[in-house]
Amino acid sequence: MNVASEDTQIMFEDRNFKEGSFTWKSNDSQGNALSCDQIAQHFLGYKEKTTDHLFNDAKKWIHSEDLIRFKAKLDDLLLDKELTFFDLSFRHESKHEIFHTIFIKAVAQRSSEGKLESLSGWVFLGTDSEKENDKIDAEREMLSNILEDIPLTVYLKDKDSKFVMGNKALVKRLGKGSIESVIGKTDHDFFEALHADKKLKDEQYILETKEPMLEVLEQEIWEDGRETHVITSKVPWLDKDGDVKGTFGVSGDVTSLVKTQQQLMEMTYKLTARNQSMREEMELAHQIQLSMIEEGKLTEFPPVGTPDKNGRLNFAYRYVPASGMAGDLFQVTPLSDSKVGVFMCDVMGHGVRSALIVSMLRGLMEKERGASNSPEKFLTGINSGLASILKRAGVTMFATAFYAVVDLEKKEILYANAGHPSPILVNKEENVRLYDKVKVAGPALGIVDGFNYQCGTLSLEQFDRLLLFTDGVYEAEDADGEEFGVDGMMNVLNTEDTIEDSLISIMNSAKEHASSETFDDDVCLLGIRWIAPQ
Repeated sequence: MNVASEDTQIMFEDRNFKEGSFTWKSNDSQGNALSCDQIAQHFLGYKEKTTDHLFNDAKKWIHSEDLIRFKAKLDDLLLDKELTFFDLSFRHESKHEIFHTIFIKAVAQRSSEGKLESLSGWVFLGTDSEKENDKIDAEREMLSNILEDIPLTVYLKDKDSKFVMGNKALVKRLGKGSIESVIGKTDHDFFEALHADKKLKDEQYILETKEPMLEVLEQEIWEDGRETHVITSKVPWLDKDGDVKGTFGVSGDVTSLVKTQQQLMEMTYKLTARNQSMREEMELAHQIQLSMIEEGKLTEFPPVGTPDKNGRLNFAYRYVPASGMAGDLFQVTPLSDSKVGVFMCDVMGHGVRSALIVSMLRGLMEKERGASNSPEKFLTGINSGLASILKRAGVTMFATAFYAVVDLEKKEILYANAGHPSPILVNKEENVRLYDKVKVAGPALGIVDGFNYQCGTLSLEQFDRLLLFTDGVYEAEDADGEEFGVDGMMNVLNTEDTIEDSLISIMNSAKEHASSETFDDDVCLLGIRWIAPQ
């Protein structure tokens, strides 16, 4: 290799150039040859065209105090077939007969038999200039200040797990006045024996394997019985040759976080148990509510096998709660051999609150049973009772309701409406709303205490079928927010269908309109067909 020119040498004196590369070929046909780039050549002070002296004649160039360590490292490299990395620092005599610290980091290339063929890496130039030493001292002071000020405990332990260094946080945590009272002691001087044994075992493992223990949550038990928690990281403390001197540890107190987590877990267990109890109670309430709905599912009136000289009524239903507890309710109740009462309501919202109002309404319906033949009196009584309860409770709720008494003997329907969607009348000529025929309606139940509802009358001969419903069906929306609507229901009704098929058509059309198999609100449909006497 040619010696660098004078201009190049001057350029290398610039402090920005601090590393060079080299390759040492131990099996080169020309002998052990060392080739370097110009920067490395300058660092090593070569004067000849060849640069093979560093590994062949080390004592000529390396400080005597570093020579044994250098040769030992070199022997390891040549004899240990598994050794891959070469890392060493030593004092080297430059061309000015001044010793500079040289750092070498290299990677060995070996044959398939493990024999060293070459070593390639980098040469770093250390400096002992006053300016650099001042900089290093300043950095050390800064690091020392940081270690002293941070709330984490930082410490070094020797191979016997005795403290050899620690910061202020360590001294404070161990309850001592100075680091001198900590140095030389072990964890057994501060912690309960079993816990101290565990710490010692961990540190011995690190010393043996050189494997770190990172971010481990530890429960500390002190000599006085106190319990604390820390997040600890421990790594092997190595000297410049890579030999283990002890362990380096950092710990942060997380006792308050752990206690908070424990409290949250206890609360979670309690809430889980409470939620389970509530789910069981809700399921019981759901089953009771379904059983009450089933009681009101009369499919034919008069019952099969009884005379039907006044004609017959057929009923069909669709009831789909939006949740476990529903706010919709319907009831079909025989009142005599020729009369049947039909009740449908929709409580504001859905879920538990609505289901509670439904339960209240059922109780009020039983209380007003004596007025069940007069729709207007029936709803007036229920409204007074519900409004009184809600007022005392300070709760704002309401329920729309429609109640009708079908009298087969007189071939008429008496009805009263408390803010409920008007039923649809179906006949062969047209499908219309009941409200368009007879305009009788009052406010929803529970809003106006003392309101007297009116009764409307409708002839059975005016229609073939009557469809009662809640808003859960017609309020189904498509992607643009457009509702299915009552018109959408009326458009799919066909007098050729059975009442059961009519309800199925409405449900399917509403789902298709909303592109969904579920509804956002409770859904209740009740179809009534009158079969005239033969």
